[in-house]
Amino acid sequence: MNYLTIGHCCHDNVNGHYVLGGSASYCSFLAKSLGLDTTVLTSVGPDFLFQSKFNEANITFINKLATHTTQFENTSIGNERSQKLLAKADNITLEDKKLLAGKVPDIVHLGPICNEVDITFKTIYPTAIIGANIQGWLRHTKPDHEVYLIEMDWTTLHGIDIVFFSDEDIKLFPTALDQIRQNCPTVVVTHGDKGATVYNQFGQQKFRSYPVLALDTVGAGDVFSTAFLVNYAQQKDLDQACIFANCAASYIVEGSGLDNLPTLEMIEARVGKYLLL
Repeated sequence: MNYLTIGHCCHDNVNGHYVLGGSASYCSFLAKSLGLDTTVLTSVGPDFLFQSKFNEANITFINKLATHTTQFENTSIGNERSQKLLAKADNITLEDKKLLAGKVPDIVHLGPICNEVDITFKTIYPTAIIGANIQGWLRHTKPDHEVYLIEMDWTTLHGIDIVFFSDEDIKLFPTALDQIRQNCPTVVVTHGDKGATVYNQFGQQKFRSYPVLALDTVGAGDVFSTAFLVNYAQQKDLDQACIFANCAASYIVEGSGLDNLPTLEMIEARVGKYLLL
């Protein structure tokens, strides 16, 4: 299967040094680990430090060259985290489809991190499964670069097959879930170590997480959504996709960053154990 993810790959400033971040990064590396022909459409600057990682993984990296790479700085105090957007690459617009040179993906995964992805990408691949992580469309910045969340027009999600977000993403917007469900056939809400809930026309179903000691949750939502989309595209079973996704995400939280991504065999091993729990 051909997998396309769209969004900024970024530099995350962690304790004074840069690590590779961005939904498109986590999503593409997991899709490749699961055996898919993987393409990233992104925008980074000549200062981007991690091009070699994509080359070594044989991920097709299509870049709309920007002046600077997107850069986030995250600060944690207790259980609270503040985030600053220190630099932003170019927005990815529908005109940038030409950079894809006629690629026809089976899965399109929209992964904005700073409101940079044109949501109308949902319209141009009618035969593909379209998934979206919506957190990045909610992110805006104050004059001091601090990131805060603003409610989006939920009707713009109409036409996306599967929408992903955490309950934390919408905690400020009490009617969001109902509005999103009115516009999208399948909605998946993650609850951290409490698992995830899948909503569709038949109602809702809660799935527990795979029990592990979580050390770092960065990238967990991206791994979860990618695993869900890939498994659903292959099996067309929402329940199975959510169990598979929970097991995939359980690996990433046990370590730190992209070095802890699981293979297909590793995920399937935990799916087998999950079903016995």
